[in-house]
Amino acid sequence: MTEVNSNFLSKYKDEFLKDLADLIEIQSYLKETDSYPNVKAIKDVLSLFSDIALRFGLRTHINDEGYFGYAEYGSEDLPEMVGILGHLDIVDAGDRNT
Repeated sequence: MTEVNSNFLSKYKDEFLKDLADLIEIQSYLKETDSYPNVKAIKDVLSLFSDIALRFGLRTHINDEGYFGYAEYGSEDLPEMVGILGHLDIVDAGDRNT
């Protein structure tokens, strides 16, 4: 890891960990009775992700139906970009007492 990356991660480590914990805390999984994408938790996790990305200076978008969102970095004038895909929905944790 380069010194610049190491310094950046060290500087924002606590913030990253809090953001990650906040994202994980949202129970963003579908129940059998849910009608996707009309699931409040999924909209909540996308909204939180967008807020975090904006705080770090990224441009964000969540589509009107709530199916996906993304964050962008760099010049809007460039004809190409690199994409990194991921997902924020989770699986049910099940019975935490077992």
